[in-house]
Amino acid sequence: MKKSLIALAVAGALTAPMVAQADATLYGSLRVQGTSEDNKDFTIGDNTSRIGIKATSELFSGATAIAHFETYVNTETGALGVANGNKGRLAYVGATGDFGTVTVGRQWLPAYLWTIGKTDIMAAANTETTHSYTTGGRQGNSAAYVTPDMSGFKLAAAVVARNNAGVDAGDTGEDVDAVHVAANYSMGGFGVALSTLQYKGTVDENINSLGVNYSADNFYVGLSVEDDEVNRKDGDAVVVLAGSYSMGNTTLLGSYTAFGDNAADVDEGNRYIAEVQQKLGNQAFVFANYIEADGDAEDAGSAADTIAVGYNVSF
Repeated sequence: MKKSLIALAVAGALTAPMVAQADATLYGSLRVQGTSEDNKDFTIGDNTSRIGIKATSELFSGATAIAHFETYVNTETGALGVANGNKGRLAYVGATGDFGTVTVGRQWLPAYLWTIGKTDIMAAANTETTHSYTTGGRQGNSAAYVTPDMSGFKLAAAVVARNNAGVDAGDTGEDVDAVHVAANYSMGGFGVALSTLQYKGTVDENINSLGVNYSADNFYVGLSVEDDEVNRKDGDAVVVLAGSYSMGNTTLLGSYTAFGDNAADVDEGNRYIAEVQQKLGNQAFVFANYIEADGDAEDAGSAADTIAVGYNVSF
């Protein structure tokens, strides 16, 4: 009797009108790294591991609803969401269609994706620039709009509105904490983007950036320039040149960073990075990374000579 009822239920489900269901994907990346830095003990630790869920579903209008959640995973403790003050990485909803894409929540802004992200290509931790992910990367309490592709050209606009908390502490009388506009053009392997992220209230400073990149076959090169008035005040813009070349399962990467003078007119020097990545499968690779800091960079604390090896497994 029970088997008959189950069979009847299955048959009914198969013959019932089709109802659109959300398509969801679970993904993640576990990353471990051993690091030896000048004047510090050797450490084995987590390298920004993460796990997430992406989902899409059709709307009655013909557009597509999107949802994305991603949080940190710490391979040292096995805990979730333990980095950056226990904040996760991404958590937003939105819709995409012929009109473009609208997203609301904690998300990457084009200020990073279209400019600084073009040179943030190393697998090793501690190889980013002085770029602040908190103020110029992932932003919570934000709403963003990106136009559809117009013959390779896209525009983006965003606002950050968290009741003047965090970066802009206190009631400043401003309706939003920051406004953001960016433009991106890409065609035939070449791309160029401009971005301005303008904070309001007690900070009242801008983060302006430029990104240029070119890729052809197994070769890639990117240039980024960021003038971060929020975190570097009157310091010079940070310039990064990075590139990569792949030969089968092996990829060679390198970058050069010119930090320039900081707000105290102290030269923060230059940094050179070399990295090799070896694919072990479609979703696993190992890497070795070397950072060389010049004397000014070491004295200013902007970089240090470092050797790192790591292993990444994604799913």
